[in-house]
Amino acid sequence: MTEITRSNQFAFDLYDHLIGNINGDIVISPVFLKAVLIPVYAGLRGYGRKEMSEILNIGEKNHIDIIDEFRLFEKNLQWEINSGLNVFEGIWIQESKERLAKTYYDILRKFPEIHFVNFRNNWGEIEVEINRAVKIATNDGIKDIILAREISASTKITVINANYFKGLWEKSFDRDLTEMEEWKMGSHYHSKAIYMMHGVGSYGYFEDKKIRAIKIPYMSQRLSMLILSPVGGNYSDFEFMERNLKEHDFDKIIRKTKTRELQLAMPKFAINCRRNLQSVLRAMGVKDATSPYKANFSGIANGNLYLSDIIQSCRILINEEGNKNTESQEIKNKKLLEIKLNRPFIFFIVHNPSKTIIFMGRVIWPEWK
Repeated sequence: MTEITRSNQFAFDLYDHLIGNINGDIVISPVFLKAVLIPVYAGLRGYGRKEMSEILNIGEKNHIDIIDEFRLFEKNLQWEINSGLNVFEGIWIQESKERLAKTYYDILRKFPEIHFVNFRNNWGEIEVEINRAVKIATNDGIKDIILAREISASTKITVINANYFKGLWEKSFDRDLTEMEEWKMGSHYHSKAIYMMHGVGSYGYFEDKKIRAIKIPYMSQRLSMLILSPVGGNYSDFEFMERNLKEHDFDKIIRKTKTRELQLAMPKFAINCRRNLQSVLRAMGVKDATSPYKANFSGIANGNLYLSDIIQSCRILINEEGNKNTESQEIKNKKLLEIKLNRPFIFFIVHNPSKTIIFMGRVIWPEWK
């Protein structure tokens, strides 16, 4: 098992802690969050290092090798999907009078997005700098990742990860068929009108007594969107599925999904999810590293360093765009299984060769733009 695929367990643990704290739609990128936290982990010492290792599900590799593995994965991922994914990773650390640990120079060579700054005197300028860098890296897809006065003169270590994704389908949905239709929260809940996309073609399909899964490939087929919805139509069925879904369920569904010709309807939607995850990771067990009294970052420098902020912002857009779907003309006259995703669901954007979860989230109340 690689460090990349080990991120899947972290994905489910993080998601479980978020669903009790966030109402509405969610999207997270556990693999990119783990990637930007590894250089921080490399400078951590004492019991806090053990805590972070367990929560991030880090194996026994040297942290230099882990950074190399993530860097190569990100580079190859960008090449494989060609366009549509913008990732920003950066770490800002309060500069110290103490000498930088010799071993940390190796980290700086591998991860040059580490910045030593003076939060005490320049926190306002640093806030502007980070927001500008993220805006440029995501082509205006994500703006103002740092909220006003979120960092301050007392900030010690701020970790930033921003991810913007707008993929192109292997087979496009027919834009002319997109129309306003009813979205239902469940049989006893309110509904609203949303944009619903329609497509006909070969998709991955799995169903058992409780869960129905649809797997939709993106262009180049290196990525897919996997959508899980409960077989039951009540919102309580969705809540039960969400609470009980585990990594081994994901693995089983990926393994058992088979290609089937379907008539598919699903929402056109966009999700923006931005959160400071410092308190979430602390609740998960990263306690010492997030404590100003217990953190030991002597692997970076001696001094009063601790993880002040861990901010991730993800924005994904799901629309009709992709390769022209010529298959729909060939099978449109066949009698096909009709799948209409008009109730809450969980989704994953998966790297098919490694089965790594790039994004994970849920759609409760879909909006476009």
